[in-house]
Amino acid sequence: MRRARLTTGAALAGGVLLAGCATAPPPPAALSFAGHDCATAPDLAKAVSLTPPKPKAMFVVSTPVGRPAAGQPAACLARAGTSRPYALYALPAEPAGKTLTVGSVLEGARIFSPEVSILDARGQVTRTFAAPDYFYRAEVFSVLFQPKAGEAYVLVAADPARVAQRYDSIAIGTQTTSTYAAGMTLSWTRGLDQAHSRTFSYDGLVQATVYDADAATKKKDAPGAATRPPTGRRRSAS
Repeated sequence: MRRARLTTGAALAGGVLLAGCATAPPPPAALSFAGHDCATAPDLAKAVSLTPPKPKAMFVVSTPVGRPAAGQPAACLARAGTSRPYALYALPAEPAGKTLTVGSVLEGARIFSPEVSILDARGQVTRTFAAPDYFYRAEVFSVLFQPKAGEAYVLVAADPARVAQRYDSIAIGTQTTSTYAAGMTLSWTRGLDQAHSRTFSYDGLVQATVYDADAATKKKDAPGAATRPPTGRRRSAS
């Protein structure tokens, strides 16, 4: 009887331990957004700088959008009778030789629905991007561009037209297992396919990456992958 009680206690303790280590589900997509005191134009004074403290071959900046932060409502724009959360970046101070990818991170269950546009120093739109310009580059749904003369900011606002559409993908990889027996090491490899389904959302994580060809050239040991944006792939959402 004592052994049975001890076993039961161990099982309960193990259950508590497993419960404590359980992974929380990823945040779901927000299919609606109700902004408060949305502005008609982005606040240029609050733009996040894309100029690194010192030259880097690759500089990454990520910004949560669509959720209140530090007790403040989410920044939003009033457009076409709707309120849209947004993130605003100031382009690099020295744009020559730089290529940018700007868009939304593919999170566990959601992707912020991005609409990217380029602004001048007064906040006026100088460039926009059509649907075919958006690609899945690594884990970011983004556009790619090089800054032009007179451009100062990049705006990423929510695109209501894409919200609630789903993006399904399959991550393909391999796993190798090794064991030692009879004086020999045995290894075998198996394929791992993991399906993902994400929904375009009014909230999520915006990411801007600056690739500096000049900084990569000066740094001899800079890995080649850091000097160029990743190859993109276009997939239709459902």
